[in-house]
Amino acid sequence: MSWSRERFLAVLASAHHAERSWVDERRSEGLSVAHGKKVVLPNHNPRTDHCPNPDSVGAVQIELKLRNLTFTEPGDWPHSTVFVDDLNGLAKGTTPFAWVYLSQKTGQWVWLCALDRDDSWKEQVIWDGMRKFNVPTLVAPKRYLRHANELRSILLPQQLLQCIEGPAAAFRGAVPEGEGGAADDRTAEPQKQRGRPNVKADKQSPRTARTRNRQADIDLG
Repeated sequence: MSWSRERFLAVLASAHHAERSWVDERRSEGLSVAHGKKVVLPNHNPRTDHCPNPDSVGAVQIELKLRNLTFTEPGDWPHSTVFVDDLNGLAKGTTPFAWVYLSQKTGQWVWLCALDRDDSWKEQVIWDGMRKFNVPTLVAPKRYLRHANELRSILLPQQLLQCIEGPAAAFRGAVPEGEGGAADDRTAEPQKQRGRPNVKADKQSPRTARTRNRQADIDLG
């Protein structure tokens, strides 16, 4: 059977239905996924043309850490390791896709990806000089730091938000006052713990090593 526009549209409709089913299944699991619109270009040539609209878009968590360190890219990170995050928080919440480390001194940023985690990422007890107590911390080797442009290339460009079914104002910065970053005082709901068990901050585990917070973190949490 020769390829025709009619056949192309039939295949497109079948694929769109499969995508919708996958998105609905993820939503039924309580996950945040949006379905992309199918856009057919006028005089579309399936051999040479490409329409960049996404099949679906999933919301992932990106943790932002402000660091009192001088760096501009992964190569000049001033330590051999990176204090990734507080293990107590990681045990209770959703695993971030990325941790972004922003230099308070240069304004530049680098990041770590959760998919890179392996046995070389260690658990250590770190003394937090600002909060004045020991914090069980995930520590990664410096070599896992990534350039900012690698994350930029993954994040969805704003012009493609029009290709998602439903409103997406929050991703454009168009949110009502009092939302999206402002302080929101509310009673915390108990969360079901995920992953590893809670680690006591002031009790050193025999598997961990106590280390002074030499990275001078502004925000370890």
